Amino acid sequence: SLLVNGYQTSGNLFDIEKDATGEIQKAEALLRWQHPQQGLILPDKFIPLAEEIGLVIGLGNWVFEQVIRQLIEWRKVQCPDFEISINTSLAHFRDDGINILSWIDKLKQAGLPGNSLGIEIKEGLLMENRLEVSQHLIQLRSSGMTISLDDFGTGYSSLSYIRHLPISELKIDKSFVDDIHNAEDDVPIINAIIQMGQALNLRIVGEGVETKEQ
Repeated sequence: SLLVNGYQTSGNLFDIEKDATGEIQKAEALLRWQHPQQGLILPDKFIPLAEEIGLVIGLGNWVFEQVIRQLIEWRKVQCPDFEISINTSLAHFRDDGINILSWIDKLKQAGLPGNSLGIEIKEGLLMENRLEVSQHLIQLRSSGMTISLDDFGTGYSSLSYIRHLPISELKIDKSFVDDIHNAEDDVPIINAIIQMGQALNLRIVGEGVETKEQ
């Protein structure tokens, strides 16, 4: 199944993003596996297996199809500029990026602009096949898609990658946000990420903000 703000709606699971005014602007599609015996299994458990046995492309395409349907609905009833982002893996960028680049045409066929879709990448993706990944990201960004660097602050990416790749958004990892009102060390780290992102003209998103204190 694919949560809006922690609730399952119409079989789809999304996480929402709000701007400084509190307006809902964007959602992230989240994949969960409801196993009949083991219960809810999170993607960090089954996505590596899906990559290993060659199922991650099919899963990604299924998520993309669900996202298109939800975008059409939410752009009518919620916001005409609503955006939904999708997590990707290295597999989506292999074989000349045929799979992920096909999403550009499929968006057009559905009557949706490129800026209705966001592509989320992990820091580790930047360390592999940098030139090939970079070229595909440039094509996706040129179509209007937002490119987000997910879970920022927990990986090993070089700042030079961020400077030269078409990244438009940094997502501060949830681990820095969870205990921010108790962990004094997290505050200067978050401040440093925000200042760096602003200097690079990037949008900054705090992951997992759920309380007034956070």
